[in-house]
Amino acid sequence: MLALTHPQLFTTVDQHVRIETSGELTRGMTVIDKRGLIERLDPNCTVVWDVDAEAAFDVIVDSIGSFSN
Repeated sequence: MLALTHPQLFTTVDQHVRIETSGELTRGMTVIDKRGLIERLDPNCTVVWDVDAEAAFDVIVDSIGSFSN
């Protein structure tokens, strides 16, 4: 939810994401081919790569604190 209310805290990249359905050990895992070894497909998902953790923590603490007022 924080990514929706405070998008400035996150670094996102549009990527093509697949769900592994045939692997014995990887079934259900999400797969992104960042190296371009598989065919290039149009992005179908926005992926969060990074977060300003300190600022995100402050927002969460402030939000929780507002319930005590």
